[in-house]
Amino acid sequence: FVICGFVLMLAARHPDMSPWVPLLVIIYPVWEVFVSILRRLKRSGHSPSQPDRVHLHNLISRSFARPLSRRMGRPTAQNALTGAALWPFPILTALIAANVEMSSVNALLGIFVFQAFYDRIYRKLGRVKGK
Repeated sequence: FVICGFVLMLAARHPDMSPWVPLLVIIYPVWEVFVSILRRLKRSGHSPSQPDRVHLHNLISRSFARPLSRRMGRPTAQNALTGAALWPFPILTALIAANVEMSSVNALLGIFVFQAFYDRIYRKLGRVKGK
C-alpha cells in the first residue's frame, strides 16, 4: 500500500513520465493479483475473492524452500528462503525502470519481460506435484 502511494506521488510529480513507468515499478504484486483472479475464475466453484494456496510464493515455498530448509537442517528458514527466491521479481523491474529511458514503449517492454519471466516460472513450478 505504501509503495503504491509512492508510485502515485512519482507519477503526479513527473507528468512528463509515461504512466506505464509506475506500473512497471509495482508490476509484481499487481500481476500476482491479476493471475490469482483469473486462476480462480477458471476453476469451477472458486470465488475470485477467496484465498487459495496456488500463488507463486506458495509454489516456491513447497517446491524449493521447504526441501532446501530441511536439507539445511533449519526448517524455520523456509519463509526466509521463499522471500529470497522472490527477490528477483521486484529487482528485475526496478533495474529495468532505473536503467532505460522511461518512454511508454520501454516501460511496456519491461512489463512484458516481467510477465514472461513470471509466467515461465509459475508454469514450471505449477507442474511440480507432490511437494
